[in-house]
Amino acid sequence: MTTSRAEYFKIFAASPKTERGFPTVLSGDPKGKNFLYGFGNTVFIRNIEDPSQCELYTEHGAQVNVAKYAPSGFYIASGDESGKIRIWDTTQAEHILKNEFTPYGGAIKDLAWSPDNQRMICGGSGKDSYASVFLSDTGTTTGTISGHSKTVNSCDFKPTRPFRVVTGSEDMTAVLHEGPPFKVKSTFQEHTNFVQCVRFSPGGEVFATCSADRKIGLFEAKDGILKGYFQDGETAHGGSVYSVCFSSDGTKLLSVSADKTAKIWNVATLELLRTFKFGTEVGSMQVGCLWQNDHIITLSLEGQITYLDYDNVELPKKVVKGHNKKITSLCFVKSEDGNHTMFSADFVGSVYKWDPNTGDCQSVTGGNLKAQVVSMANRGGCTIAVASYDDTVRFIDSASCSFVGEPLKCPSQPQKVVALNSSSALAVVGCLNHVIIINGLDVVHTMDLKYGLKKLAISHDGQKVALSCADKKVRVFNLVGEVSLEPDKEITLINEPSNLEFSPDGKFLAVIDSTRVIKVYEVKEGEYELKCDLCYHSARVDMLAWHSDSTHLISAGLDTNIIVWNVNSKANFSKLMQTHPKSNITGLAWVDDDTIVSSGFDDCNIKLWKPELL
Repeated sequence: MTTSRAEYFKIFAASPKTERGFPTVLSGDPKGKNFLYGFGNTVFIRNIEDPSQCELYTEHGAQVNVAKYAPSGFYIASGDESGKIRIWDTTQAEHILKNEFTPYGGAIKDLAWSPDNQRMICGGSGKDSYASVFLSDTGTTTGTISGHSKTVNSCDFKPTRPFRVVTGSEDMTAVLHEGPPFKVKSTFQEHTNFVQCVRFSPGGEVFATCSADRKIGLFEAKDGILKGYFQDGETAHGGSVYSVCFSSDGTKLLSVSADKTAKIWNVATLELLRTFKFGTEVGSMQVGCLWQNDHIITLSLEGQITYLDYDNVELPKKVVKGHNKKITSLCFVKSEDGNHTMFSADFVGSVYKWDPNTGDCQSVTGGNLKAQVVSMANRGGCTIAVASYDDTVRFIDSASCSFVGEPLKCPSQPQKVVALNSSSALAVVGCLNHVIIINGLDVVHTMDLKYGLKKLAISHDGQKVALSCADKKVRVFNLVGEVSLEPDKEITLINEPSNLEFSPDGKFLAVIDSTRVIKVYEVKEGEYELKCDLCYHSARVDMLAWHSDSTHLISAGLDTNIIVWNVNSKANFSKLMQTHPKSNITGLAWVDDDTIVSSGFDDCNIKLWKPELL
């Protein structure tokens, strides 16, 4: 046995956490190399030139709302929904914790460092206070941040002396404080709705505020005197303005809004320079932005990160996609020419197609799928069968990345869909009380079940279908002419079986039972004899996948570990620890003979691994 802390070699990262009506904080690296955001309990550190290069910090116990680099670049401070701020090292792969503080006992919505790296301000929804300024080494407060009666949505530290901090709140005010020790300098009360974001310019001469009242104000930084409003007509935008960010030289301002546009303004004249229009759907609302060197980035409500081209408002430079809803299914599609693809789906019905080599991602279109996807299967390399909790099965044409044909209605709730990775147009769907066979786009056979079905599997030669049933039995059927099922064998277990898989050579059937034991049955002269019990997981096991050699088997589940078993010697196994920290594993497959792909339910990440085969 070998056990190791898992180290992925490639990740297809989750998109930032978004929420309708609220801004999402994106922040940059003082060296201009990376950008940061939070999703779940994780801070994502992504290379701004190549977002497929990504590091994860997963030590928070609650939803991460904000992460910011110190001006030195040596530390990152991240704040979460439970009220904790963790300050950790960026120079080591282990990201060693330097300090942890709980400034006011409530959610951290935003934070900022002082230019000397010694102080920090944070804002949010505390019990007795809504913001705090403290020393980054000791947590000692350096003044009282007052003047607000509701949640502070945003805060910022003036990057030059004399020090100032500005806060924006749901009480519709923005307050400028001077210090240290910090105290109220001036209060701006002209906004008529939530102040969503406040930001100083890089040179510290001015700061901007934006609000749900559709206005963007510009203020003199030293005393908080209003210089004017950015206006395109009567207001800056046609909807709530969620975030603003100055260009690196401070001469321009980027803003994003619920009106599904991003705009660039001239700071000196307050005039509009550019308008970038996105889609018409609700998911096209723009809720976050970042301007770092030449990179102009916006974030949509659906989690799409768009790199804007200042010189071309019609065509972005790059679009980066990923899941920001829980991943429920993963399907890896192998191709003889080596151009493999991968499909992933989540519980709101979004389906994405991935290029495993580049990390490029595109949405599957044309399905109007709004229900949780429970299972996907590759049917002949060109069509993906998709079963969802709206009791339908749909098909994706891999080449066009779109749904084809009409949805097929299932007689009961689907549990799993399986197919032959060949030229066959066959798909078999296991439903709660039925099994249906689909050939092409038509249902050719329906079998009623008197026992509840959990999952099903199909042999690689297409001759056997095995069902795991709620009455503690595994039932094996012969698939006759791809149009009907005939009973073959029954295997009785002590505990209820769940998932199951045939080995590629058809010699083994692996079955998971409810006690996290994996039972491997060997097929001898048509009989199923128990070969071995595999048990080393510490929680429920959900996923199985066989290696092409039919000797090695991988398993994963709630304990976040992936185990690689040798079924000919059950003592020989290797264990990848905490592959998806604090997240159930909902997808597992072999990419090739040396590589595993896995997907996490809560962390919304897809990762590639190089396991050890014993």
